[in-house]
Amino acid sequence: MILNELTLVNFGIYKGEHTVELTPTSKKPIILFGAFNGSGKTTFLDALQLVLYGKAAKTSSRGKGPYEEYLKSLINRDVSPKTGAGLKLTFTTKQNGKKEIIEVSRNWFESSPSNIKEVCEITRDGIFDGTASERWHEFVEEFMPSEISELFFFDGEKIEGLADPLKSSAILRSGIYSLLGINSIESLAKSLTQIEKRKAIEITKESGSISIDSEEASVKELNSKKESIGQEKAGITNQLDRLTIEIARAEEQMKISGADLLANRHALQENLGVLKERRKGLTNELLELASGMAPLLLLSEQIAEIRQELSKVSGHNSKSAKAFEDEISTFKQQIALLKDLNKVSKDSVFELFDRRLAQVLSEISSFSTDIDESQLPSIDELSGLKKSIESKLKEFEVLENEIDILNKSLQAVPSEEKVADIVKNLTEKQKEKTKLELKTEVLADEIGTINTQLDRITKEITNKLAQIADLETSQIVNQRVLNHAQKAKNTLSKFKDELISKHLISLSDEISKCFQLLHRKSKFGLKFEINKDDFSLSIAKPSGEVVPAKSLSAGERQLLAVAILWALAKSSGKTLPTVIDTPLGRLDGPHRQKLISNYFPRAGSQVLIFSTDEEITNEHYESLKSHIALEYNINYDESTESSVFSKGYFESARA
Repeated sequence: MILNELTLVNFGIYKGEHTVELTPTSKKPIILFGAFNGSGKTTFLDALQLVLYGKAAKTSSRGKGPYEEYLKSLINRDVSPKTGAGLKLTFTTKQNGKKEIIEVSRNWFESSPSNIKEVCEITRDGIFDGTASERWHEFVEEFMPSEISELFFFDGEKIEGLADPLKSSAILRSGIYSLLGINSIESLAKSLTQIEKRKAIEITKESGSISIDSEEASVKELNSKKESIGQEKAGITNQLDRLTIEIARAEEQMKISGADLLANRHALQENLGVLKERRKGLTNELLELASGMAPLLLLSEQIAEIRQELSKVSGHNSKSAKAFEDEISTFKQQIALLKDLNKVSKDSVFELFDRRLAQVLSEISSFSTDIDESQLPSIDELSGLKKSIESKLKEFEVLENEIDILNKSLQAVPSEEKVADIVKNLTEKQKEKTKLELKTEVLADEIGTINTQLDRITKEITNKLAQIADLETSQIVNQRVLNHAQKAKNTLSKFKDELISKHLISLSDEISKCFQLLHRKSKFGLKFEINKDDFSLSIAKPSGEVVPAKSLSAGERQLLAVAILWALAKSSGKTLPTVIDTPLGRLDGPHRQKLISNYFPRAGSQVLIFSTDEEITNEHYESLKSHIALEYNINYDESTESSVFSKGYFESARA
């Protein structure tokens, strides 16, 4: 299944009509969305869930109220409820080896002051399908079963939950139950329990020996309390959503006013000091060069001419001429002493030497010089000196620019008094959000306690029902029903256990493979095994030695959480789009890079990633770039009072 296009009309924070292309390519599966908190990212994710599942959608802001009220709340506040809102999703799926394009259109509007009308229309390959439109809640299960949708739609919170050993068992259990259809088995078992209850009540009225009335009353009371806490929690969630938007606006105001630069003032001053010291050192280096041979660069052409003239005399100078003359004189004295030569021969030799001496002295006097060539710098030396000076001057210019930029940045930092109110406003809202989040956690713990009590009472009821089933009463038919219900429940229980045991082995192996792919370290050849009783995850080395979960770093535990979700999705056998919301917020740099390099490009044939500007930054964007088919930026436009889509990820990441 591939999502092709989503259109939002007056939906939540999106006023007017907005269409987003979502089709990936075979080699580029990633569709990347960049969005600040409060700009409409969660609303977009809710739109995907709502257009597919309608009343059964698992959206972030649904709460416990009626579905019609929820739909009304989704109509843009600047639009009349009578105009309404709508969603349209186009996706491609393959049925019996044949591709089919399906368009789901869901629109709703206020038909009367107390009534919201919803219309769902389905077209298949451009042809309206009335049957599918009326029974879409059944048809959608063929393409993306709602029970396993959470394996493909998840966020950083789910990853964090799986990374917590205390919470991971419950989440893993939920994923396995959805994957294997265990929820359907348990639903059938619950239906049998209801039959048992009805028959047991009939039997106990006659026997009077065993009663489950008190337990039933306790269950009713606990469920009522649970519902009340759930409604309170939903109300706080709505407040948190509102605060998130207000905090995002306050943070934007911080940026506009420059208040966010206050924290960087000290670092800017330190950097400025370092640059000034470097400039001072570079200045001294240039002055030292100027006091050396640097001035000779002005005479480069003259020095070259001198060297050319020196080459003509072949190294002769006045000293070499005197030495040659002395050597001829000595040679003549030695010839004069020879007795074998007569005077005429000697005179001829002397005349020959005199002529040659005169010729040589004439040539030497034309080109001789007393300049010491070794004292002149070579052309290569002058060229190297010039390049060194040019390099240092260029570095000096860069330093000047950087110092100028830092000075301007420091000038842009406002005084603390000027932005005190803005900072105070943001701080107060953040404190309020923290309080609400703590309260949400307390309420969640209370719900957990109630669930534990409900489980205990349910077991007590089951035990009593088992006892009642054994009673011999006059109601033979009822007794037979109880007996058969007990046998059917036992059979379902065994089938559930065997189904889980069979698949836990392969799923454990798949988790090990996925973790290895994510971590990419040979020393982490760890094996993971899911306990069939409590769904806890044990870790062992290849040697069989058990490794404590706490020995994994926080980043490695979050990689393991992703490996679990990945393994569950792969084990489902479904080719579905993977939608990931803010997956990196709680990961450190190295493990964030592992997730980006080793998971996102492999998560599926279509991967929708929603990131803030602090998650997928420049380095990470470059790593993903070759796998990105489309990228968008979601911004809130103050002028139109609507969030809008623009092509391209955050400019800061693409710079």
